Amino acid sequence: MAEIKTVKFDNFEMDYFTFGNGPKVFVIVPGMSLKSVMLSADAIIAAYAPFSAEYTCYVFDYVKDMRRGYSARDMADDLSFALRLLGVEHAYYFGASLGGMVLQELAIRHPEFIDKIVLGSTFARINDSTLEIMNRWKSYIEQRDVVALNRDMRTHIYSDEFLTEWADAFTAIEADATDEELSRAYSELCACIGFNAFPDLGKIKCPVLVIGSNCDKALQPSSSVELANALGCSLYMYDGYSHAVYDEAPDYKERLLKFFSE
Repeated sequence: MAEIKTVKFDNFEMDYFTFGNGPKVFVIVPGMSLKSVMLSADAIIAAYAPFSAEYTCYVFDYVKDMRRGYSARDMADDLSFALRLLGVEHAYYFGASLGGMVLQELAIRHPEFIDKIVLGSTFARINDSTLEIMNRWKSYIEQRDVVALNRDMRTHIYSDEFLTEWADAFTAIEADATDEELSRAYSELCACIGFNAFPDLGKIKCPVLVIGSNCDKALQPSSSVELANALGCSLYMYDGYSHAVYDEAPDYKERLLKFFSE
């Protein structure tokens, strides 16, 4: 079982876990979720096992005291602070969805930490379709309608095939969320809605790979294309998967490894 650790400094607390013992450093920044990524630590370690020999891997949660108005820029600053406290000087990064937004801000504001970045299923600025979806999710949280929130989120995040395969598991947990979890999810949604790194993308100088899906029902495929075009970087678009292509596509992790090794 993974050991969950905490970076602490004065009032700052951020949970993380590590795995692997390679000479290079790989950092995963999670997307928006009702549940902490720390609860999925063992599953993440298994999914990213191909990294373990070559990389020492870090998976970070977001800061524990997430106030309202907390932005992706704040999250990037907190991540850079945690990296400094842990003595991480250079790393390869992967961020999906909100995690990709945080990494854009990290590359803009703290480029000294970065060797290469993969941005998965994310955007540089929100479009009208995604704004409508996320505002609906916010409304469900305000109404404390956890079932409706979970159902709507998974419909947009996962492919139909994945939803069918895991239908019983999703139903079993669809009403499970604490007030604290709902509050954090609300803050994360607000951070996504208010995010706009598009004017500053020219400041990102490190190698970047953008990965998206032509069937992304949450952020729309055009968001990945726009981001890659603005960065002038490589783009790979999957077919047949929705937003969580990073969890579903069997070759996704190998694609990250190949880009990092080039």
